[in-house]
Amino acid sequence: MSQSRTQRLLLLAAALVVVVAAFVVLRPGSDDRSASTTAPAATAPAAGATTTTDAATPNAKPKAPSIPTVRVVDGKPAGGVKKIAVQKGERIRLRVVSDVADEIHVHGYDLKKDVAAGGTASFSFPASIDGRFEVELEHAGQQIASLEVNP
Repeated sequence: MSQSRTQRLLLLAAALVVVVAAFVVLRPGSDDRSASTTAPAATAPAAGATTTTDAATPNAKPKAPSIPTVRVVDGKPAGGVKKIAVQKGERIRLRVVSDVADEIHVHGYDLKKDVAAGGTASFSFPASIDGRFEVELEHAGQQIASLEVNP
C-alpha cells in the first residue's frame, strides 16, 4: 500500500470520527439536562393508603383558609385571649363556640351576634378599619379575642 493511500484512509477515518462526534453532540434531544421523554408509569395506591393532591395539579381546589375559633369554657376564652391579625382589605373570619349564652361584640366594627349556650356564632367581614379591637362577651364583660388590623 502506498503512503498516499494510507494517508487518505487515515484522513477519511479521522473525518468520519469528526462527523460522528458532531452528530452525537449536535443532534436534537441530546441535551444532558433533559430527562427521559417517557413519563413514569402511574401506580395505584396500596389498599388502605391515603392520597394527597398536589396544589399544582390541575383542578385541585385550594385549601380554604382556616377560621380562627375561640372556645368559651365557663364564660372565659379557653387558652386565653385569642390574638387575630389581618391586613387591612383582607376578610376577617372568626368563630366563637361557647358553653354560655351571651352576645359577642366586635368593638370598633360594632358587630354583635348572640350565641346560645352550647352554640356557635360566626363572623365574616372586610377589614376596613385598621387598629386593635376587642372581641368580648358583652354581658359578661369578658374579652375573648384581640383583633389587630394592620394598614
